[in-house]
Amino acid sequence: MTDPISGYGDSAIYFVEFGIKTAADGSYTFDKTTFDRTYAKAPDKFYALTEDKAYASNPNIDVYPGSTGIPAGKHTFAGTGNILSHELSNTQKTLFSAASGSKFSFTTTDYPGFLMQADNNTPGDLSIYIGRSAKTKLNNFFADALASNGNHDAVVALYKEQSVNLDARLDKIDQRELLLQSRYTKEFSAMEKVVTNSSSSEDFITQMVDSWNKS
Repeated sequence: MTDPISGYGDSAIYFVEFGIKTAADGSYTFDKTTFDRTYAKAPDKFYALTEDKAYASNPNIDVYPGSTGIPAGKHTFAGTGNILSHELSNTQKTLFSAASGSKFSFTTTDYPGFLMQADNNTPGDLSIYIGRSAKTKLNNFFADALASNGNHDAVVALYKEQSVNLDARLDKIDQRELLLQSRYTKEFSAMEKVVTNSSSSEDFITQMVDSWNKS
C-alpha cells in the first residue's frame, strides 16, 4: 500500500492519489473527493491500477517488456554504448543490437524477453518506461507468498511434519496403554485368585475351630 507504482511517467504514483488512505486505527478508507480530483486532473494515472505499460519517449521505438526480469520504472538509454540504466536502482545493462527484418532489435540476457526495436541501429538517447499495474503487483505478491519457497508452504510443511510426529507419539502411547492394560489385568487376576484362596482358607479354618469348640 505504501510502495509507489512507477513506470507510468517521470513521477511515481501512490494509492493515496486514488483516494485510498489509512485511518488512525490502521483500516483503509476511501476519499471520493481525492479520487475525483485525480480523475479530473490526471486521468491517465488510472491505467496504473489495472494495465501494464511499456513504452519509450521516442514514439518510433517499440518496447516489449517480456518477463518480470526487467525492473519497473524509468530507464534511460544512452545511444553511445547502448547502455540501459534503471533510474531507481542505478543498475546498468549493455544492450546488443541485431537486424530483424526492416528493424533493429536491442536485447540483453539480463532481462529475458525484453526487446526494444528501432528503425535504425543508432536510435540515440531516450527514456524507456516499464509500468506494472497495482493488479500485477498484487498477483505477484500472492504468487510469491504461495510459491514452493514461500512462507506459506514452509509453514504448512512444518505443521504436516508436526502432525506426523504427533501421530507417531500417539501410536506409541496406545501401544503402551495396551501393554499396561494386559499387565494390570494379569496382576489383578492373580491377586483375585489369592484373595479367593484366602477366603476359602479362612472358611476352612473357621469351620475347623468351630468343630473343635463343639467337641
